[in-house]
Amino acid sequence: MTNTQFTEALVVLGIRQSDYARLIEVTGKSVSAWATGRVPVPGVVARHLEVLAALNALHAAHVLGLKPAPSVEGVRVDDLAGLLAAADMPLSPGDVTSQ
Repeated sequence: MTNTQFTEALVVLGIRQSDYARLIEVTGKSVSAWATGRVPVPGVVARHLEVLAALNALHAAHVLGLKPAPSVEGVRVDDLAGLLAAADMPLSPGDVTSQ
């Protein structure tokens, strides 16, 4: 992911650099360095933004009834389910089991 793609992803998602820094628990200087191209965007950050874009598209398609944005092609719902499972999160409130 280039610095331009990184910046565009934040804009499309409506996330300010300072908010993204807080979200992923890094300094604002790190996010600024990625945005300006002084430091390459880490792969995990690029993947995180892809997942956020996919979730945003799913929300638009299934909750708002809008057509998903073409920029999220390549990220499948199965990918999101795998991430949720890895984080030990239920896919929906009905998936929660009694402990």
